[in-house]
Amino acid sequence: MSASYWGEVYGEAFHDALGKALRNKDQAAKIGLLSDLDAAVQKQLLPVLRGLGVDARATPEWVKDGARDGREYARFPWHDLMEALAEEMQGDIEEYAALEKEARDEDRRALSALTEHQRAALVFVERELAGSPGDSIQPVRALIKQLRATR
Repeated sequence: MSASYWGEVYGEAFHDALGKALRNKDQAAKIGLLSDLDAAVQKQLLPVLRGLGVDARATPEWVKDGARDGREYARFPWHDLMEALAEEMQGDIEEYAALEKEARDEDRRALSALTEHQRAALVFVERELAGSPGDSIQPVRALIKQLRATR
């Protein structure tokens, strides 16, 4: 569970640095929304971690590593970047869905947010890969709005 939270800390830094490094403003804005989504999910997970007695203060290493990797991935052509992200997201969805099933009833909603955020991000990536960039980010926007409303 805590590893998933730290993955979101890493992901926020990764997407933030990636978005800032991209030259295409539309692509940068979309990646920026992935960073916002990671931050929204972290806020959902914090009460669960506190309830488990986990110290959830961000460590500089997770942020530094995410930012470094984000800048590195910015060198990829867009299509290659989307393929790399899709591959990573598939595994995360399976892992998060398993965590969600094992969760205590009171924690299930927060863990559902973890799973759903990966699904929304994967829909975005798949739409980009399919050549439908116009509405590709809509599921991410919708989930951010939903998560911010349920805090």
